[in-house]
Amino acid sequence: MFTRCQGCHTVHPVNADLLARAKGQYRCGRCQKLANALDALFDEWPSAGDPPVQQGEPPVLGGTIALEKAEDRELSPEEAALLADSPLLGPPSGSKGPWLRLAWITLGLILLLGSVYTAGTYFGKIHIDREVVEESLVKIGLKTAAPEQPFRDTSSIELVSREMLSHPSRPRVLLLNATIVNRAPQAQSYPEIQVRLFNLDNEVIGERRFRPTDYLTSTSAMRSGMTPGAYLRFSLEMLDPGERAVGFELEFY
Repeated sequence: MFTRCQGCHTVHPVNADLLARAKGQYRCGRCQKLANALDALFDEWPSAGDPPVQQGEPPVLGGTIALEKAEDRELSPEEAALLADSPLLGPPSGSKGPWLRLAWITLGLILLLGSVYTAGTYFGKIHIDREVVEESLVKIGLKTAAPEQPFRDTSSIELVSREMLSHPSRPRVLLLNATIVNRAPQAQSYPEIQVRLFNLDNEVIGERRFRPTDYLTSTSAMRSGMTPGAYLRFSLEMLDPGERAVGFELEFY
């Protein structure tokens, strides 16, 4: 005995005893549609154009479907488990559908990206935007977003004033006084400052690199960064190479 789903036309073998306990109701394991098996009942495996058994025609069954008696009879644990595992009933609608659909979509995306990358590598040209791919992987949770880098534009840091003097209290030490300003439209990290000393032949005879902690007096200022348009005056100390030093320059990193 067989029944045919009226939604997707899938044919299912019918167990008369289990169907009686389900009061004729079943859920198609393919399309999840809930239907009554008695509305499309066949004696043998139906072809595409075969009509179901009409009302008044007793089908040739392997067992008798007695719905009234089935209502009064309680299922044993073994029968309940068998009925729950019946392919006619299928999984409850919506129980795993969304997760299964998401898993298939994710797998499809991974296979697609892999195929495109493999093809591009094989032909010597990769026609994909790596940034777009990485953003897509982050959105579906397959990759962690990279931490945002702080804004930095040393070309917008302007040296307003500078002067190099002998230290007033420390021999053989030079004192550099300078003022800088951030011309960028937003705050940025304080730069590292490279100071170079030159002789008459424009050769470097002394240099030193200073970090923000070397010229800032406040740690809170270093955390907040250089405010746009704000002037900063600082002093730096370097060893004095003697009379050979005739010039100097500052560079920001």
